[in-house]
Amino acid sequence: MVYLHLTSVKMDRSKICLTNLKTILSCMPLLTRLNLTGQFGSLNPLFDGLFLAEFISDKLPQLEKFTFQFTTSRIRYEDLYSIIMTFRTPF
Repeated sequence: MVYLHLTSVKMDRSKICLTNLKTILSCMPLLTRLNLTGQFGSLNPLFDGLFLAEFISDKLPQLEKFTFQFTTSRIRYEDLYSIIMTFRTPF
């Protein structure tokens, strides 16, 4: 099923797994705004800016604004630095 009428989605306090999130968002190809907040483990691909850039380019080509706020616990400084570096792209 594809939801062409949806252009804005907010998922608040989400603990959804990546597979389900990808499935849900793939059904909304005309999204222009996406807001995700939630608690995720530091190894979750959502913490990978390169993964997000590729997913958005492939599945959400109309997306104009993507806002996210993720929390995690007990993360080492080196891991945090590595995560931040994946978001330093022209995308």
